Amino acid sequence: MSSILESHPIEMTPLWLNELKGEWTAHVSIYQYCPQQVDDARIIIPIRAKDLTPAWLNKQLEALPSDSELALHSELINKNKKLHIPMIDFSQPTKPSEENLSWIEKHSNLKFNIYESGRSYHGYGEKLLTHDEWIKFMGLLLLASAPGTISIVDTRWIGHRLIAGYAALRWSKNTQQYLKSPTRII
Repeated sequence: MSSILESHPIEMTPLWLNELKGEWTAHVSIYQYCPQQVDDARIIIPIRAKDLTPAWLNKQLEALPSDSELALHSELINKNKKLHIPMIDFSQPTKPSEENLSWIEKHSNLKFNIYESGRSYHGYGEKLLTHDEWIKFMGLLLLASAPGTISIVDTRWIGHRLIAGYAALRWSKNTQQYLKSPTRII
């Protein structure tokens, strides 16, 4: 495994796969960053969930167009069943406080691994959610900040993700827009 993938969110896939029985499909997307856009133009690529491995990710990163980034989607599908990986895009350039993270974990009944992504931080939950639970979770994230304070979660990201019907977080650092690949800190 290359050093870029050490402490990368790909390390969480075994936790999620342990909850899945049968053949599940995950999705990744190739996208180009466009600030302040409502449209979410992505090339969505299905992949068998069990194929989400460091070796697979290395191949994807090597083949990624120079003007594009790779993101993992929260949605996992098996026939008519749909589950979601809980994801958080924190809005602050500093690590989420223990108080804020504890509030989210307490109210969502989830445990999160936190990754530094360059200009902000990303969170990935260890337990999968049903689609209805995911919608409630996204609403809970909007309530994570006290009234009159700066939002700790990127509210525009939540809006985009609710419109799309799935969450997505970047897994690459391929363009100048981003400072680094996500790296686990908690």
